[in-house]
Amino acid sequence: MAFSKRPLSIQPPSTWLANSANAMMFFGAVTLFSGFIVYQFFVQPVLDVWAARSWPATPRSIVSSEVGKYQGNSGPTYGVKIVFTYRVGGQQYESPTYDFLNGTSSSHDEKQAVVNQYPPGKRTVCYVDPSDPTDAVLDRDYPDGLTFGAILTIFPAIGVWGLARTLKRGKQSGEAVPSPQPAVPVRAGAAAKVVLEDRSDTAPETAAPDIPVALAPTVTSGRRVLINLLVLLAFGGFLVGYIVQNPPASNKGGSVDSSAPIGLLLFGGVTLASLVSTIKAFMRLADPRIHLRVVPGTVRLGRDFTLEWEARGGGRKLSRLCIAIQCQEESDFQNIKSISVDTSVCYHADLVDTQQADKLAAGKLTMRLPHGAMHSFNGGRNRIGWKITVTGTAPGWVGVKDEYPLMVLPDGWEGAL
Repeated sequence: MAFSKRPLSIQPPSTWLANSANAMMFFGAVTLFSGFIVYQFFVQPVLDVWAARSWPATPRSIVSSEVGKYQGNSGPTYGVKIVFTYRVGGQQYESPTYDFLNGTSSSHDEKQAVVNQYPPGKRTVCYVDPSDPTDAVLDRDYPDGLTFGAILTIFPAIGVWGLARTLKRGKQSGEAVPSPQPAVPVRAGAAAKVVLEDRSDTAPETAAPDIPVALAPTVTSGRRVLINLLVLLAFGGFLVGYIVQNPPASNKGGSVDSSAPIGLLLFGGVTLASLVSTIKAFMRLADPRIHLRVVPGTVRLGRDFTLEWEARGGGRKLSRLCIAIQCQEESDFQNIKSISVDTSVCYHADLVDTQQADKLAAGKLTMRLPHGAMHSFNGGRNRIGWKITVTGTAPGWVGVKDEYPLMVLPDGWEGAL
């Protein structure tokens, strides 16, 4: 009987999206479809409004104006139907374009109020594209419904994030040697060896080849910047759209809508928090990168291995470096409406806490995990995961704070026939 050489913790979970090809198709479709919708309902109208700011005003006459009714699956919707004529260079043109969105909604009264402003025969002005006289618009301000388009920007962001995660997972799953995980020392030194259990009654260890494996952080500095920028753009779009659709004095009397401060506070607060997080993400680019690796590359319970670290790059110097290891259990609980995740820390140990200049630059320590610890495990709704956490203090700066997922295998997991 053959046993798989891949531990459960690096086998893909039995879900449809666990398959990389399925995930790529799903997130790719989300990105393309939602990106097209966002372009139609947000990006293009905004670009048109900006371009129309320089269009000259041209006399025009309203030919017809009415509220159009459109039957949808969830009930009727209404839109503004206004046709007007204008003359450019001695030639008469006709256009049905009221604004740059021409969207429909379920509010009949709102559309009727617009139509009432443009009765047939009324003469005022429209705005004509000087490079294309057939392109003209009555209202060149930001159109109603732009907030909806701004909100939709979150979906392309989710699609891009999913594609990035899938590509990273595919790269990791293709490695010949699984990502390792560490153990627990008592003190940190250039080669501090720590024994945490009595090995007098254990079998001699089988020497493992000293092949080092570099550990990758959960989120790199560049990816952290990208994620924060996407979030900032999404919520910044919400804020801009909300301000455009809810100006401080939007009604005829010039009074302020009582709900406007609440909306501004909500969108403004989230946007400000996103901005602060984005600034911090950019600041982290100036921090040194802490590179970790383990020797040998496959970490097993009850066997010694060495953790090495080195600070590279960055324009800032650390004044303190702390490295710890943690094992965490996660369990999914599903109720009628949602799935909640319960987490608990089942193992934690501080490995390094130093302010010495030479140890801040580089160092190593030897350690082991006891046989009684739990190896990495992924049972779908129940998971055991190990990680190394690295925090570094940089005076007057953000500092380092990263997590490095690791794989811990059970002792004796060699695969057999």
